[in-house]
Amino acid sequence: MKIEQIRETAQKKLFVGKKVKVLEFGKDRHGANVLRKRRTGTVTGLYPFIFTAIFAGGYTESFRYSQFFESDGEVVRL
Repeated sequence: MKIEQIRETAQKKLFVGKKVKVLEFGKDRHGANVLRKRRTGTVTGLYPFIFTAIFAGGYTESFRYSQFFESDGEVVRL
């Protein structure tokens, strides 16, 4: 998938004010994916290659649109 296609697909469902879930996966000692951390935030900005979200505690993070389509590491879900 090209970056333009990924961005267009993500932006159809993504808008400022939308709630997102961020899931962090890691590998256990047997190589299986394990959920390490989960947090929710609110989208604050949409940009050409990234979007930003604010989380409890007042900190802001940025994410790539392709993180909606990943299955390991740091994954973003609507």
